[in-house]
Amino acid sequence: MKKHFNWVILLAGGLLALSSCGINPSDYASQNDKSSGNSDFTYPGNMVASDLKIDGVLDEEEWSDPDIFNCHFGENNRVSSKIFWGEKGLTVGFTLLDQFISASTNYSDSEFVINSDNVEFYIDTKHDGGNGPQTDDYEFLINPEGYAMLQVGGGKWWGPWSGVVDYAVSIDGTLNNDADDDISWSVELFLPYETFGFDQASTVGIAFGCRNKTTNLTTSDWFGWTPDPQIPNTYVAINQTGVQTEEIDNYMINSGTFIKNNDGNYTSSSANSLMTLSEVGFNQGTITATMNTPSFSDNGIVFGLSATDALFWESGASYYFFFINRDSNAFLGKVVNGTWNTIQVSSNVASFTTNKTINLRVVVVGNTIYGLIDDTVYITYTDSSFLTGTRIGLRAGAEGVTFSPLVTSESTIVDTNDEPGEAISGFNTVSGGYKNDGGYVATAQSSLMIKSDATLDRGTLSIDAVALRLNQYGLVFGLASNSDSFYENNASYYQLMINTGHELVLDRVENGTITNLSTRLLTAGYSVNRPIQLKGLF
Repeated sequence: MKKHFNWVILLAGGLLALSSCGINPSDYASQNDKSSGNSDFTYPGNMVASDLKIDGVLDEEEWSDPDIFNCHFGENNRVSSKIFWGEKGLTVGFTLLDQFISASTNYSDSEFVINSDNVEFYIDTKHDGGNGPQTDDYEFLINPEGYAMLQVGGGKWWGPWSGVVDYAVSIDGTLNNDADDDISWSVELFLPYETFGFDQASTVGIAFGCRNKTTNLTTSDWFGWTPDPQIPNTYVAINQTGVQTEEIDNYMINSGTFIKNNDGNYTSSSANSLMTLSEVGFNQGTITATMNTPSFSDNGIVFGLSATDALFWESGASYYFFFINRDSNAFLGKVVNGTWNTIQVSSNVASFTTNKTINLRVVVVGNTIYGLIDDTVYITYTDSSFLTGTRIGLRAGAEGVTFSPLVTSESTIVDTNDEPGEAISGFNTVSGGYKNDGGYVATAQSSLMIKSDATLDRGTLSIDAVALRLNQYGLVFGLASNSDSFYENNASYYQLMINTGHELVLDRVENGTITNLSTRLLTAGYSVNRPIQLKGLF
């Protein structure tokens, strides 16, 4: 069942004034067929005709122009946002895929538009930024029923705005009925240049947001295209030619802002800032940078990154993030197409405090990631679904975080005490190193040696082993490789390992791709420095 609503809401004193008078807001909705320049549009207080027909249906040919600004965000990128720069004003178009279109009917609630499905458009008309909304910053929140909150900045907070804009909503589905499946709803919003003090040649800052509400709930989940639309410093610069990306040296600023200091370091000048190197492709090896932060926040190195757009925070991107979090823990996170996953969290970093420079280091060997702070290994993780992106960068959760330029190398040495090892009779060392000290002792991280004078098709394979610290170690078998030097790439084998989570795991490694076949938690008092026998029967 489809039902279309084309609403126009005229707010002279803001939505709160209408609700507080005890008047049903629907009394202020109309379904006029407004076309450009006709008498229906020349209502008092708004004499600027729109460039497009504002009916909530994005069917004009201008919306189909492949060069028009178009971005996607929200869960599963369900929200499409477009901007058309007309001769008379800026027109914003939203299309939201939504299986259950919902709007709050609690009109006595001052935030009933917020507690609905809604779309949000923010604009900094002077593109002058700020840590809070200024008088040239505007916020427009519109829900599927056609009600809106229109606000203007006041230096720190938003306040009601008494101007008039033209917008319309169209629904492909039924409102507030979870018994059927809806398809989408859409919005067109027209901002006359003369009302907002900019023109077709201007550069403005913009941000988008949306909320997704379940009909019977009063709460809703928020999603944003940029990290925080309450902070104009994080807005994206745009003009009629498209998004205006900023660069410092060979870094592209993908979110927020950074500045270059006289000493050659970089400092975030707004919260939720991210920048990536534009020319370095990184697959294996080491990434290093120093960091100094004035506050407890989430800051560190991103790597394995790929993104569809030039501007992103998490939505529309995939990457790993090694950082010290606001609780002073070493942390490895993973963003997959905008979805955040916590991979591993270490204990408190003893050397970390605010206003102190520390060293961050990421080492990638095959599908294994090591995270070090001041040369101490805090993170060791092998990812069976390793990200294939090759971009790297810096991410700051707070303003004032200073980083040194990123440095990369092909070195896979993790521990600064790594030794080259020695020749072991009957074995070929293909990665790292070993020495014979009454037993075979690994002298480096990511060490692997294979038996050179024996093969085994079926039977039992066992070792006695002890780990001197939390690590990953074990047996490999069924190995095939055409290389004399390898760890996980350029080889295929099975590995029976004890990992850093005190788990016994059986994995299949195929040319760098690790597939877990079985995992079992060790519950019999396993710990480091305790000898064990590891045995495989096949």
